[in-house]
Amino acid sequence: MKAILFRTILVPIVVCTTVIATGCISWMDPMRGTYTDETGGIVLNLKSGGNAIFTFAGQPDACTYKVEGKQLLLTCKGESGALGFTIDKDGSLIPKSELITRMRKKT
Repeated sequence: MKAILFRTILVPIVVCTTVIATGCISWMDPMRGTYTDETGGIVLNLKSGGNAIFTFAGQPDACTYKVEGKQLLLTCKGESGALGFTIDKDGSLIPKSELITRMRKKT
């Protein structure tokens, strides 16, 4: 009897805790969103789970990213390779490459 009561109470608690934790984790990722350069020709879409799509010259590239302090490191599978950005205090991304201008968050 105690086991049935324990399961009846424990299962909803575990489910609610999991849902709340998942929501909090996604809310805590302020980098998620779409960033564009000044021309709009370069687009970086940062997604949950460290996944990203980097579009340069109309060519999308599947990437992963990680944030370490004020640095964002983007690693792409295709021609883009690895790109580094400094996260500015206003949230924009300052590329370490001179080929790309500052990228600002759109969404």
